[in-house]
Amino acid sequence: MSRYRSVVLVLGIAGFAVPTVLAREGQTIPGVPGTAQRPADSIQPAAPQAIPQSEVLRRADEAIAALAAIRFRLNPDPAVADVESELPVSIQAVQRLGTDLDLETLDRLSLRNLQDMRQRWARYEAQFRDWQRSLDERLATLEVERRAVRTVRDVWDVANRAAVAENYPVILIERTRDVQGTVDQVETYRRGRQDVVLVLQDQVSQQLSAITHVLTQIDIAEGDARQRLFEPDSPPLWQAVFSRGDDLSLTSEVRDSWTENWATFIDYMRSSQTRLLFHFVLFAALMALLVDLRRRNTQWTMEHTLEAPAHIQSHPVSAALLVALLFTRWIHPDAPIVVADLAQLAILLPVLRLLPGLVHQSMRKPLYGLAGLYALNQIGSLALEQSILQRLLLLGVTGLALVGLLALVRQGPSLAGRTGRWWGIALFAGRIGIVALASSVVANVIGNVSLAELLTSATLNSALLAMVMVAGAMVLEGVLKVLLRTRIAQSVNAVRLHTQLLARRGTSGLQLGALLLWLVTTLSLFRVLSLFVGTAGAILGRVWSVGSFNISAGDVLAFVITLWIAILASRFIRFVLNEDVLPRIELPRGVPGAISTVAHYVILGIGFVFAIGAAGINLGQFALLAGAFGVGIGFGLQNVVNNFVSGLVLIFERPIQVGDTIEIGELLGRVRRIGIRSSTVRTFDGAEVIVPNGNLISADVVNWTLSDRLRRIELPVGVAYGTDPNQVLELLRTVTPKQDGVLENPPLQALFGGFGDSSLDFSVRFWTAEFENFRVVASNVNVAIYDALKEAGITIPFPQRDLHLRSVDPSVKRALSDGGTTETAADFAP
Repeated sequence: MSRYRSVVLVLGIAGFAVPTVLAREGQTIPGVPGTAQRPADSIQPAAPQAIPQSEVLRRADEAIAALAAIRFRLNPDPAVADVESELPVSIQAVQRLGTDLDLETLDRLSLRNLQDMRQRWARYEAQFRDWQRSLDERLATLEVERRAVRTVRDVWDVANRAAVAENYPVILIERTRDVQGTVDQVETYRRGRQDVVLVLQDQVSQQLSAITHVLTQIDIAEGDARQRLFEPDSPPLWQAVFSRGDDLSLTSEVRDSWTENWATFIDYMRSSQTRLLFHFVLFAALMALLVDLRRRNTQWTMEHTLEAPAHIQSHPVSAALLVALLFTRWIHPDAPIVVADLAQLAILLPVLRLLPGLVHQSMRKPLYGLAGLYALNQIGSLALEQSILQRLLLLGVTGLALVGLLALVRQGPSLAGRTGRWWGIALFAGRIGIVALASSVVANVIGNVSLAELLTSATLNSALLAMVMVAGAMVLEGVLKVLLRTRIAQSVNAVRLHTQLLARRGTSGLQLGALLLWLVTTLSLFRVLSLFVGTAGAILGRVWSVGSFNISAGDVLAFVITLWIAILASRFIRFVLNEDVLPRIELPRGVPGAISTVAHYVILGIGFVFAIGAAGINLGQFALLAGAFGVGIGFGLQNVVNNFVSGLVLIFERPIQVGDTIEIGELLGRVRRIGIRSSTVRTFDGAEVIVPNGNLISADVVNWTLSDRLRRIELPVGVAYGTDPNQVLELLRTVTPKQDGVLENPPLQALFGGFGDSSLDFSVRFWTAEFENFRVVASNVNVAIYDALKEAGITIPFPQRDLHLRSVDPSVKRALSDGGTTETAADFAP
């Protein structure tokens, strides 16, 4: 028996290395008949059958190996182990948080305090929900293993009973009992692991239920606070100052508020070490990138487009810190408000380090003033929370901000020409800020402190965010411009040929993104984002019905946006194809243009289909509608359809290609573009003529450059009668080939054309490869022939005419006979 148990132990240890199939539901378990893979919806497998004597030992080894693999998978899961070790600490933290919470006084808290409380509880909610998912997944795995163990048990219970009933040899009976014992051990261990998980799941569920209840109460309190936002929640300022002098005890107020905020900060730092490490790695990577760019680009061309990158390059630590802090909300989405406030205070350092060197000098003092007021307001919120001192500080900060903003807006017209194109938006936002700050002063004085805090904090935060967005956008613009000038980027044709264009487009995209982010965040700061989204959703969701056809503004907007994205994608892909991909591939002339055009319209077609789907239009109904209108459209737009089909013929057959010189009727010029409906031909006089594609297919078109760019030139030459024709022909054959641009092959031809009225007519015909400059080549050859004829003494005659007079006046005859004596007009008078 001990020998068999040793074999069982060895097989169990090596079980995980045996190539067995996992004993899961619907999968084959070696040594367990009746467990072959079956479809999920198939009939349940038949009852296990007895194992023949000859297969008992082999099947037992396979079953024990499978059980060893199951036992290995039942080992403590790392995720469960983490829950088991961290759950007590989190439960204590939640209990401490609940001790400080009084649900009956939630309605007395400000929106800021409620938001801070929500952040704290929401962080634990997210943590417990993650644990709940991990435990649910582990329980599902344990259930699968339970079914696998039960299957093995059923098979070997039948095998043991059959072995005893049929009087199998003792060794086989013992072996079946060994398998049954191993099954019991594995099942016992599985139950133990399952009990541990169930206990943890129960504790997590209880805590999660309590947290959900608290968050629900906070939601209700926030809703009530928003409804009471325009109601006084404190006595008027003059009563609060003179009736409660003990509130001026600065030491106790600062100590209590500081202690609470510091404890919250430390608790978050301890529980978010992974996020902090990632944040630090991001900062280090950005700083390394900027330092490397500074090292690679020591010589800067101080042109206007590189002034900002040069300034950023000289402050790599501040630039990296600014960009890293911009990602705080994404890296720490559930951070308490105190952490967010400290991060916003910290971001002032890189902003004040970078921004003064990037803006006009006239805007530096307002920036420093805004930073100081924001810092005072944040310190008051952190250290003097809900005290008369905070209220007084809030009033002072609001008043100073109002005075500064009024002065800045009044100087706006004189600064508008010196601070950029966004100054108009800044002036509009400044006027809204003036209204908000003035309302905050009034609300603070009359006792509506919650509204005053909201308006002042939102205005200052929005202004700070604008500073941060400007600085961050400039940093990213500078990095983009530097990256576009690196060796790797310049190796790309599209970047090398269009560096300035890409820089401008990238800058516009960054500025637009910064503006949208600022707008959304500002609406959220003023607590009107949900109202704005709800109103916009109601407008976009309103459905207009025309018969059985329903449409909404949201559908139209979705259609337009999807089609716009398709157009942008098509332009980008066409740009990359034309500038970088197709020039690197050896293709016949005209094929790159055909590929680019086809890709353009294919993407537009796919985008149009997606736009129809995004608009909620059934494609089947659309096809039916398109078919119904197809006949009428076909008759009404015959020319358009003809030009469209002709465009496809031009693209695929390529009888005319971009760059060809064509002649159609009286039009002679070079093809600049072949579109799907029309093509553009630029004449040699500089005019651009739009030619419908149908005309290019149906009319007689002379393509001077279809197969090659050779051009034959014929020059007429006339000489005086009496000149030797052979001498003239030899002269033409000798002079013409020596000129630049004249091809030797095909050979030139010098011909004696005949006898003209005043000259012997010759012509010289030759070919040139300089198609664009053939007139210059012809001019040069004409000059050379003239010089050669002049040197040979050959006269080029001018037209001569013989005049025969039938009758002549006697006086004229006498004058002619006298040798042409000049007569006056009086001599010829009657």
